[in-house]
Amino acid sequence: MLGYKFKGLTAVNRRKDRRIPISIPGMANGNSVLVKDISLGGLAFVESKIKFDIGEDVLLELNVLGIGDITIGASIVRVRDGHEYGAAFIGLSSDAFKLIETLELGQHRRRFLKVA
Repeated sequence: MLGYKFKGLTAVNRRKDRRIPISIPGMANGNSVLVKDISLGGLAFVESKIKFDIGEDVLLELNVLGIGDITIGASIVRVRDGHEYGAAFIGLSSDAFKLIETLELGQHRRRFLKVA
């Protein structure tokens, strides 16, 4: 039975894209955040100073060493424990897509990522 999920016992993973666990600083609407994971569909981050609401749009700024700065529009889709947020990307630019694709493929991973 290994690998099966039972309704009501575990959360069902509805993600279409593979998540990459990372630990990099970023900004969400000008507030410092820590990005925990990222995929082509969105990312998860932690913010303790201010609160975001589900449906709220945020502007995310990430600096990935070895690649550069990236700005991504997203919408909050999940809030966990009042300070951990899941955000779905809105209109992913080609530069942002290339960055995430590079992370997913593992290129340059050891140079700029601290795996969570």
